[in-house]
Amino acid sequence: YAHALCTTVERRETGSTTPLREALATFHTFVAKEEAGGFVHADLYPLKQRAAMSRPQYEFPLRASTEPTYEIEVQGTRARIGTISLSQLLREAYPGAGYLHMAQRYRVISVSPRSRRVLVARQRYAATTAVVQTRVFPRLHGLHRTWLGTGSLVVEADLQVHSRVVGFRQHTAHGVEAHTYEPGSPYAQQPIERFFSTTGLCFVAPDAPGASSDLEDAVGAILDRGCQMLGLHRQDVALGRMYSRDSMLGFPAPTHGVSIYDDTEGSLRLTSDIGDAVPSILDDLLSVVTGPTPLEPRTVAVLEYLRDQLGRTVPIAGDSAPIDHGAVVDGLFRLVLPGQGAFRVVDGESTSVQVRDVRYTPNGMMYVLVPTDLRVTHMAPIVQIQPIHGATELGWYDPCACEWREVPHDA
Repeated sequence: YAHALCTTVERRETGSTTPLREALATFHTFVAKEEAGGFVHADLYPLKQRAAMSRPQYEFPLRASTEPTYEIEVQGTRARIGTISLSQLLREAYPGAGYLHMAQRYRVISVSPRSRRVLVARQRYAATTAVVQTRVFPRLHGLHRTWLGTGSLVVEADLQVHSRVVGFRQHTAHGVEAHTYEPGSPYAQQPIERFFSTTGLCFVAPDAPGASSDLEDAVGAILDRGCQMLGLHRQDVALGRMYSRDSMLGFPAPTHGVSIYDDTEGSLRLTSDIGDAVPSILDDLLSVVTGPTPLEPRTVAVLEYLRDQLGRTVPIAGDSAPIDHGAVVDGLFRLVLPGQGAFRVVDGESTSVQVRDVRYTPNGMMYVLVPTDLRVTHMAPIVQIQPIHGATELGWYDPCACEWREVPHDA
C-alpha cells in the first residue's frame, strides 16, 4: 500500500494519469466495509492478538508473518545470538547444520519445536546442505485457471505444501558426506517440517518423454527463466513434486506432476504471471539451448513436448468448490474420517497426525488423535486440523447418534 501511494504521488507530479488513483479513491470505503462485515481468517488471529498487545498500527512482513520464530542459543552459556524463522530454519539451522554467525562457527545440536529454541555449540565449521523432501497437494475444486492439452495439463490452483528435512550433506575437503536422520544418528529427533497453504501452477504430463525427473528439470528451467523475464526473486518461489490421489480433469488417478508455487503462507500469487508467460518462456528457452549453460538433451525434449502441447491448449473454467472441512449441513459435520492422516497447525507450527475418533464435547467438536505416547489421550479442536488436499478422506458425522452418515441431500 505504501509503494502504491508513492507511485501515485510521483505520477501526479509528472502530470500523467493512472488507474491506480481511481482505485485508491475507493480504498477507504473498502477498508470500512471489511472492518464492519468482514472476518479474520483463522491463521491471522495470532497476528491480531500480537498487534492488540502492542499498538494498533502493527506491521508484519508479508512472507513470514504467520511463521513461528526460533531463538538461537549457545550451549552452556545460554547466550542468545539471534532469531530465525521456520522457513529459514529448514535451510540453515536444522539439526547437524553448520551455522555461521558474526564470523563465529557453530554446529546445530538440537531444535525444540515446543520451546522454539535452536541449540548450537562452538565447533569446527563444515558447510552443509539440507536434504528436504517436498510434496505439493493441489485443491482440485475451485481452480483459478486451467489449460488442457491433448496429453498435458497446466492449472493454477490452491495448494498445500509439506516440506520435511530428512538429513543433510556435509561438504569437506575429502568430498561430500551424506547424513540421514535415523535411529542411531546423533541428530535424530522430532521431524522438522513445514506445512502451509499457498497457490501455484501444476504441470501434469504423463506422456512426456523421459522420466519424472526430466519433467521436474524442465519445469525448473521454466521457473528460473520466468524469474529472469518477470523480475521475480528466486527465493520467493519454489519447486516441488505434486501428488493427488484423485483424478485431475480426466487424467489417470493417482495424478503425479510438478508444481511451481509461492513460498509463503497465503500466497502473493507471484506464479500467476509465470502461467501467462509460459509459451513465451518456452520459446525463449528453446532458442538458446546452445548458450553458455546448455540444457540437457532430455530436458530439451520435454520442453519441446510442452511447447507443442501448450500451443493447442484450451482454457477451461474450474468447477465449484466443495463443502469445506468443518461445515455443518442438516446437523451433520464434514470431518476427517478415522484412520486418515492430516496436519495439526497451531500458531504456525505444523505436525503430521492421524485421526483415531471424533467426540462432541462442551468445548465443541474435537478430534481424538493417535498419540505418540500410549499413556495419554491427544485431542484437538477441528479448527486446528487441516485435511490434505487429494489425500485425506472426509465424511459426514452425526454428533447426536455418534455415527457416520451418508451424504445429506443439501450437499
